[in-house]
Amino acid sequence: MRAIVPRVVHPTEWSEETFPLGKEMDPARYLRNLGIIQEERIRRNLALWSESNYGAHCDARCRDRITLFGSPLFTVNAWYNPDRNVITIPAGILQPPFYHPQYTDASAYGTIGWVVAHELSHSEDDHGILYDKDGVLRATWTQDSLLEYRKRANCLVHEYSTLEDCKADAYGEQTLCENVADNNGVRIAYEALFEDPATRHLHTLEDKREFILAGAQMWCASYTAQVLCDSARDDVHAAALMRVRKTFAQLPYFAEVMGCAVGDPMHRHAHERCALFGATA
Repeated sequence: MRAIVPRVVHPTEWSEETFPLGKEMDPARYLRNLGIIQEERIRRNLALWSESNYGAHCDARCRDRITLFGSPLFTVNAWYNPDRNVITIPAGILQPPFYHPQYTDASAYGTIGWVVAHELSHSEDDHGILYDKDGVLRATWTQDSLLEYRKRANCLVHEYSTLEDCKADAYGEQTLCENVADNNGVRIAYEALFEDPATRHLHTLEDKREFILAGAQMWCASYTAQVLCDSARDDVHAAALMRVRKTFAQLPYFAEVMGCAVGDPMHRHAHERCALFGATA
């Protein structure tokens, strides 16, 4: 995690794209231009990877240089590249409901804070743990650690195993990586603001509730039953309603902050919650 290269809003290093003679852009031939761009990017990336020995001797600046944003800067999304250990936060997501300059700390940590922590946590998801700090695919965990990790991850597989009335037999496995990132991410964001000894005395119970409500509203969505079940077939993210209900139910602080009584669906005892990392895992 400490070795992750974070890119926010724009690449750390800009470079002008040039194309071989005879393959200049033609304003009247859009699809041809796209083909040339893709072909040249593939050629350039292969050369860059070869130059860096496919990441084995690639420092942070090198990893940033060989990792294209991959999407326009106005894209409303964020992502993690395990093969280069890089996270990308484009400008497009830095707007409501994910971010606003006037958000309080509680709302900012519950929204964009959760998003950033989610991407950081992908370095520890079911795929991220297969790569080392330089993005090289190689074993860094002991076999015992991997077995323990899988045992804890199976709790999340079971927790997210079904989606409403949709046929989704392997839903928990299908969405596992994103659920690891969501559950670890929301906890990182919460604890960064409210559990830090240097700042926790500055925040009230209302601030903690605001964090949770802001995070829940971030995933507010409306869709038909058909769309929901279509997502169960091919989306690696859990449905928005589960990203709220299931994820917050695993947060150790949720029931106390929101005043959930014993027996309420969102009140989970420690042995009923899933935790991959930390003293309570």
